[in-house]
Amino acid sequence: LCKSATYTAGLPVCCWMQQKCGHRSQHRAIALQRMERLPVRRAMAAWGTYENRVGMSGLYSPPGLFALCQLAMGPALLAFDLDGTLAPLTDCPADAAVAPATAARLQSLCAAWPVAVITGRSVADARKRLGFLPHYIAGNHGAERDGVDVCATLRSTLDPLRERLDQQADALRQHGIALEDKGLSLALHYRVATNRRAARQWLNRLAASVGPDVRAMYGHSVLNLTPLQAPDKGDALQAIMRECGAARSFYVGDDATDESAFGKLEVQSISVRIAPAHVRTRARFRMQDQCQIDQLLTVLLGLR
Repeated sequence: LCKSATYTAGLPVCCWMQQKCGHRSQHRAIALQRMERLPVRRAMAAWGTYENRVGMSGLYSPPGLFALCQLAMGPALLAFDLDGTLAPLTDCPADAAVAPATAARLQSLCAAWPVAVITGRSVADARKRLGFLPHYIAGNHGAERDGVDVCATLRSTLDPLRERLDQQADALRQHGIALEDKGLSLALHYRVATNRRAARQWLNRLAASVGPDVRAMYGHSVLNLTPLQAPDKGDALQAIMRECGAARSFYVGDDATDESAFGKLEVQSISVRIAPAHVRTRARFRMQDQCQIDQLLTVLLGLR
């Protein structure tokens, strides 16, 4: 093998992955041969064959498998968004919950890995929808940790918006927009609006006028408003990694609010966004649909 080859878990992680070497085919053959003896291969067998990677972009390609090997070999954190990731999206946010089969897999993961849930919901609201006990919960898009405001002094930043939206309650009802006040963030849901285009236009005007101290972020049929100085999901993920001593993390999310986490992960970590191929993302890998989450959890269970 060429001198540029390096090894991780006995596998050549080298120039063949980057197509810079004439030894690429030999490196690939050796890697796949040795991979037969790794836990990753056994994890894949629990789901299907090595070549079964429908709905994924590269996570089960050799580079993706190497990343999973590295994740399994050292201290690592598993972190997940809630709505649209662990739980299916629903027309009414109050109806969302993690399916029992998914919760059972997650509880099993907690015995082998530190597991975190990082969500836009408040911690109290998220906890009753999980069906399992993660080691860490961050709510309000990262501004709340396990029921304690990370930045309680910023709560008053949203008070002018609360007063404004209270005065515009009739307009909200007219457009089919539901206001959810989560303390450190406000969510304006328009999933059930009769005219979603008109509702989105009304919210666009609101987002453009919130002022310099407020961050406006769209999610799936929702406009989220948070204090600009509040921690985001990326900040929460980094803080939890420091607390549990994780050198790497595996983070899965489904919308634009998760991009802050994708963007702050180190190169050795794994980020997965649940989104169609046309959606731009900073995540390294992709899943097409939330219904594939149980398959992914099965793979993770086989790593340790």
